Formats: sequence, C-alpha cells, structure tokens
Amino acid sequence: MKLNRSGTPSVSYFKSYMLLIMNTRTCSLEVAKEVAYENLFERDSKRLGEQAFRNFQQAHKELMTIYP
Repeated sequence: MKLNRSGTPSVSYFKSYMLLIMNTRTCSLEVAKEVAYENLFERDSKRLGEQAFRNFQQAHKELMTIYP
C-alpha cells in the first residue's frame, strides 16, 4: 500500500495495512505492528506526525480486541 503524504493516515488505513501484513506474511499482530512501524515510520514515531502515530496506536489497540 502506498502512503500519500497529502494527509494524516486514518485508523482504518493502519488497520488495513496491519491486516494486509498479517495475511501476506502469515504472522501475528505483534509482528505486523513491528513491520508496519518499520516500513511506515522508519522507527521514528514523529516521521508522519503525532496524529498519525496516535492513529497507528489506536488501530493496533482495536485489532488487539480481535486478535489477542
């Protein structure tokens, strides 16, 4: 998935991204979170802005209720 810098990625964007990683790599949510963090944020929570990082964290929190 390509990330456009024209706006702040939504919670649903990050949820979709992590689910895509889980499905294509057959991995756990925690692994998908790490891969997404590395790919999108390049291990810098401020790279895409504070709101984007909060949305990323919220997406992970919501997915944890489905994939504990």
